[in-house]
Amino acid sequence: MSLRHRILLLWSVAVAALLVLCSVLFTNLNHAQEDAAWVERTKDIVLAVSEVQSSLRNAETGQRGYLLTERATYLGSYEQAIAAAWDALDRADGLFQNPSQKVRSAALRELIRQKLFELNGTIQLAKKGDFAGARRIVFEDRGKVLMDQINHLVGEINAVQAELLTFSRNAAVAQNERVRHIVLFGGPLIGIGLMLLGLTTTRRIGRPLQTLLEGTHQLSKGNFEHRLPVERNDELGTLAKAFNTMAESQATSLRARERADQALQKSNAELHRHDEVLDLLRQLAQRLQSATNEREFGMAMQQFAPRIFPGRSGALYAHNNSRNLLVRLAQWGDTASSTEVEPEACWALRRGQPHIVTDEPDVRCDHVATHAEPYACLPLTAGGDMVGLLHLMGRLSEVDHEVASALVENVALALVNHRLRASLREQSIRDPLTGLFNRRYMEEALALEFARADRTGEPVGIIMADIDHFKRFNDTFGHDAGDALLRAVGQLFLKQFRHGDIACRYGGEELTVILPSIGLADLEARAELVLQAVRDLSIVHKGQALGRITISLGLAIRLDHVATPSVMLSTADAALLRAKQTGRDRFETAPALVAML
Repeated sequence: MSLRHRILLLWSVAVAALLVLCSVLFTNLNHAQEDAAWVERTKDIVLAVSEVQSSLRNAETGQRGYLLTERATYLGSYEQAIAAAWDALDRADGLFQNPSQKVRSAALRELIRQKLFELNGTIQLAKKGDFAGARRIVFEDRGKVLMDQINHLVGEINAVQAELLTFSRNAAVAQNERVRHIVLFGGPLIGIGLMLLGLTTTRRIGRPLQTLLEGTHQLSKGNFEHRLPVERNDELGTLAKAFNTMAESQATSLRARERADQALQKSNAELHRHDEVLDLLRQLAQRLQSATNEREFGMAMQQFAPRIFPGRSGALYAHNNSRNLLVRLAQWGDTASSTEVEPEACWALRRGQPHIVTDEPDVRCDHVATHAEPYACLPLTAGGDMVGLLHLMGRLSEVDHEVASALVENVALALVNHRLRASLREQSIRDPLTGLFNRRYMEEALALEFARADRTGEPVGIIMADIDHFKRFNDTFGHDAGDALLRAVGQLFLKQFRHGDIACRYGGEELTVILPSIGLADLEARAELVLQAVRDLSIVHKGQALGRITISLGLAIRLDHVATPSVMLSTADAALLRAKQTGRDRFETAPALVAML
């Protein structure tokens, strides 16, 4: 065989081997592109399913907002959430290729249909005016089982998709391993052929092939950033370009896969944080609804707000009874906040909407320090009434905005309910005319004070008061004047006695005051002060002076634990009768109630 034919044969063999190698590399490139497409589709599926889950939660939030506030504005967000859920589910259906995932998607669609049927049922019931019945259905958690099934099925879809992604990744790794083996074993054979050919064409073929082999070796080690220099326009130059294209494709595929993994991890982290925040909001709502006073209300906020907004300072304010000032109920974080805020000092309260200050120039509230740190003031509104303010320091992200909105809604409703319960409690124990405690509360308080006195050994005093000639006032000036007189005397009693004393309306024109931990001398001194204060009282009703007003007092003191509340009241009432019989406008003291009774 001539040298020409031998070289031609060697060239043919070398070219054939290179073509085989290129074919394998291009095949691997196609697989890599398919893997990248699979990763992208998996990311879209996960995002679409997550959007379905989020939209259902938003629909449930809109439903509950409408049922709790009876405001139809929540129905808009409810309808939008439903449309978004179906749209996201349709996108997911179009992306599924795995038969089992298509089955799960169909099951998810059926569960969503059932869930939306349950939500729409309560809304339709509310639209008919039966809001209480609709809320009762919600509080019975009938939809929780469906939501748990939906969450479980979403988690199963994500888990199966992750498994399929892992399977695809493993297949790509195996494909790369096969290519590496082919390169490792085919390379030496090609090298032998090239060595034989290199006897005559070393300078034209040897060095480019060596460079190609080095690039292939780098590729087999996973160095997809390695590129071959393209110095020629012949077949070897074309091969170098193809190699570079393949390496770039591999690198792009790898980067896309890494981005998809990072996006998936971030999505999972956000879902976990979202679930955690929802659970914290649920726990906080339970604590706020169970709080018996505003101190406990503030304590609950101080415990949960730092966990809902980690690393962020803030404060919660509520209107005082006069609604001319907001007082701080809770504070958390490192930044000190004002203890009181005037409504005019806050732009959010003036405008009736959130006031968010960023790094951009903007007006700042007077109750916030003058430094340039961003902050947000969010008014608490329930039933169209502004009841408080949530103040947060720092820049709020989009997620923070959503969480803050949910927190504001929950806290506002809880605060309104808390104050409503406190108002109802106050009404149940207060006499509406005088503002004093009523007789039922007096009997309960007297029993408690006797029990406390039994433990401590301290005395308990009682003053029973009766307005002198009250019937004459009614006959002369009318019952409205009598009510005005009772109201004025009741307000005077609230001012004349100590903070711990309990002033009550016993019945009619009779008033009773329980004075814990008081001696006889102090009890009589207090009675004399009250008599003089009533004498100095001047009442004008409908432009007519009611004249001189006096009261009679009966005093009793319990020095040990023998006397019962009924005996104590009877003794004080007997002393009151003696005071009226001996001239009125005076007090009589009953003998001290001790064991001899």
